[in-house]
Amino acid sequence: MFFCYNNGIEWLNIILYQDVYQIESRNIKGHHACNIVSYKLQDLQVVKKNNKEKKKQRQNQIMIIIIIIITIIINIMKKVQLLKNIEK
Repeated sequence: MFFCYNNGIEWLNIILYQDVYQIESRNIKGHHACNIVSYKLQDLQVVKKNNKEKKKQRQNQIMIIIIIIITIIINIMKKVQLLKNIEK
């Protein structure tokens, strides 16, 4: 965390000297070099849509598992009932 903080301070000082004070020549080539990723609204909407689809898929998988478990329990209960009927 402190490493990122120190990098940020150093980067802001570089921008300050280049853009505000205009002491150094402006170098815009390295402005995205500090591991900062910019997103467009369109990209974020795609990610949001994908997350919704994944959530629906997970919910569907959970529902399928629940249905399978319920059918297994019902089958077991039927077998137990049959065994009780045989014992009588």
